[in-house]
Amino acid sequence: MQLNPSEISSLIKSRIEKFEAAAEARTVGTVVGLTDGICRVHGLADVMQGEML
Repeated sequence: MQLNPSEISSLIKSRIEKFEAAAEARTVGTVVGLTDGICRVHGLADVMQGEML
């Protein structure tokens, strides 16, 4: 089965119209140490010292 260019174009257009984009904000850090239940994390700008995460 071979599709012609107009069929391909209409398929792409319909898929684009149905596409739903979702943005999600995340704060990501790196665990650099874990001892006695205390975790040291770098890269979390919105976290204060001693804050429970």
